[in-house]
Amino acid sequence: MLKRVAMYGLNRELTLVMPSFKLISFDLDGTLTPPTTLRYVLKRLKPELVPYCDEIDQKLFNDKMDYVTACLESFNLLRGLRIEDVENVIHDMPLYPGAEEAIRTLRNLGYHVILLTDNPDIFCRPLVKRLGFSGYVATEMLVRDGVIMGIRKLLSNKLTGLQSYIKDLGISLRECIHIGDWLNDVPVFRAVGFSIAINPKHPEAVKAARLCIKTNNLKALVKLLFCFNKGASK
Repeated sequence: MLKRVAMYGLNRELTLVMPSFKLISFDLDGTLTPPTTLRYVLKRLKPELVPYCDEIDQKLFNDKMDYVTACLESFNLLRGLRIEDVENVIHDMPLYPGAEEAIRTLRNLGYHVILLTDNPDIFCRPLVKRLGFSGYVATEMLVRDGVIMGIRKLLSNKLTGLQSYIKDLGISLRECIHIGDWLNDVPVFRAVGFSIAINPKHPEAVKAARLCIKTNNLKALVKLLFCFNKGASK
């Protein structure tokens, strides 16, 4: 079921601008998948480290640890894992219903569809294959002989990452749609041509997004965009 939380007069607005959109970026945790991806991987491969992961999250959410430090400490918990094992876990990770169909449909509509996440790239590559994304922007991990050694380059700012990605494609921020749910999506929400907070987890995400929806099936999101596209083509 799709529940429209905020519309801001979008029918008129989207009739004018929807045809110009070229790229749609998706956040990962909470947007495409119910579980936190890192926690899911650790639970399967390093269950003894799950309490440390939870402790880091609690410190972050309670403002006892800054965002960058939390990411660095969290992702370094992956050290020593083999890429092949991580990819196998990601392949079986539960996604929100309709995720695969949503990505495929948006690609068929002509959009360049990517993952935009602070999560490690080793999580993204199997999802690109599994769901058919056009590409991804993520934290770069250091890997040697198939084993995770640490972090090469943290993606601490999604907006900067997106800007770098679209520069090579000749796409502007105004031609982008971003779909996310949390505080780290806010800078992107404010910069792109259109933004959707799906099942938002932070009040700032609600404020910054142009549209907020609650749904348990991502096919509802595609239907929403399709309706706007249909209206724009009339």
